[in-house]
Amino acid sequence: MKIRNISWGLLCTLLMFSIISCGSDSAKDNESDESGDESSADGDSDSDSDSDSDSDGDSDGDSDSDGDSEGDGDGDSDADGDADGDSDSDGDYTCEFDCLPHCRSWNGTPHTDQTCAGGLSCCEGADIPDDYDTDTGSTDGDSDSDGDTDSDGDTDSDGDTDGDSDGDSDGDAASEEDYFGECGRPDTPGMNELKSIPKLPDPFSFKFGDGGEVTSKDDWKCRRAEINAAAQAYIYGEKPIPESVTGSFADGTLKVTVEDEGKSISFDVKISGGDAGNPKPAILEFPMGGLSMPSGIVSISFPSETIAKDGKTRTGKFYDLYGSNHPAGELIAWAWGASRIIDALEVTPEAGIDATKIAVHGCSRYGKGALAIGAFDRRIALTLPEEGGSGGAPAWRMIARDSAAQPLSSACTECVWFHKDFCSFDGKQDKLPVDMHEVMGMIAPRAFLYLDQPSADWLGKSTGYWTANATAEIYKALGEEGAFTYSQMNGSGHCSTPSGQSTFINAYANYYLLGTGSKPAGAVNKSAAANFNAADWIDWDTPSL
Repeated sequence: MKIRNISWGLLCTLLMFSIISCGSDSAKDNESDESGDESSADGDSDSDSDSDSDSDGDSDGDSDSDGDSEGDGDGDSDADGDADGDSDSDGDYTCEFDCLPHCRSWNGTPHTDQTCAGGLSCCEGADIPDDYDTDTGSTDGDSDSDGDTDSDGDTDSDGDTDGDSDGDSDGDAASEEDYFGECGRPDTPGMNELKSIPKLPDPFSFKFGDGGEVTSKDDWKCRRAEINAAAQAYIYGEKPIPESVTGSFADGTLKVTVEDEGKSISFDVKISGGDAGNPKPAILEFPMGGLSMPSGIVSISFPSETIAKDGKTRTGKFYDLYGSNHPAGELIAWAWGASRIIDALEVTPEAGIDATKIAVHGCSRYGKGALAIGAFDRRIALTLPEEGGSGGAPAWRMIARDSAAQPLSSACTECVWFHKDFCSFDGKQDKLPVDMHEVMGMIAPRAFLYLDQPSADWLGKSTGYWTANATAEIYKALGEEGAFTYSQMNGSGHCSTPSGQSTFINAYANYYLLGTGSKPAGAVNKSAAANFNAADWIDWDTPSL
């Protein structure tokens, strides 16, 4: 089986046709920069009082395709044998109209494990009224009863953001941060069922279900959803979509409140410089320094330690809500927290931030976090990871052949960055159905500038560059080569941000956040990495979508 996006026109046609240690960095953490200095450029210690160089380098409504009993063309599409398209015995619809856009058919089998409003199965069959509006997902083109105009996770009239993935539009709508509501979320096989893929997995081939190739941009959305599910299942851990997120703003503080599974947590985010009358773009900045951005962009200190404390135990607001035994690592917990901040900003205009123009930046372990935030929320406009090392750009398969880079066995135990079972892939990286070129590719076609330098072999200076070359193929397929740049330059030390990279930073920030200047050209360049031989790692073709 495969997940495929179905366009509105095709969906309607089919429907009518069918009628149905982070507290103390390890010895190897103290990687020096090229001059042998162990501290970062500003000499400050990181958030846990260690030096800036730890071991990562830093101290259904659709028809059946086979025309079976749910859509055999004879009008008898429901259980009671009449031709009204109702599929239940009493003639009532089994799928509300605002759920129809989220129903998908996998190889002729209705995706019945997705639910509609009221817990109804989505979808075993439904009649489409003559006035059904495929743009709004309603029968009259007006917003539905809770104030939504569609079912893709827009803010509803009660001030909450719709934030789960069941396709409902009453506060339980598919989240805008992913494509699960539109494409469905695939079941991921257990590790014993995974097959060896020695080279980098093909980003343009569906891995689960009946397979198939990506041949359109709509296909890419659903392939991205599959990559998302796999990355959560095997590398990061689950990123939950909560039932409710609200926000309030006063005295420079955004208060974010999240409710899920009968529990509630709140955390504060300091914002200075927003303008309610003229909302401004902003950059979420992790601890340990920040980038120099063009004027007009607000800097927001991302409360990473509040959301998930960097360490060897699962603690912080995320784990207060979901439990310390939750399999998610802190990288996905940070991504979850950033998404909740965006949810809150969307319903709190008084904060003066344009929630459609959010960037994220972090370096080293926080570079891993910035990458996860950008990859797992498609609302991030510009992703700026810096020197993430293992868990950042370098593909795990490539790392296995690079004796200088931090190996999986070290990265999976240094802190609780990853899925609690990720260490199971140590020595079996070839079994991963997803790798970091695809995680980075999840950001496509959005703006993505990866900042790197060869300050420590531990960071994988060659493997990061090699992986970026594979990620660039995804941007090329989507016709957005300019939106992706991997820049590797010599600098004065880990997280020092070489001055030469400011040209890229300004170009991306101006164009994608401020709407000024020219569109970047895109590039994948290196200063000290070994040359990339594509034949060693790529045995798939790049389509033009």
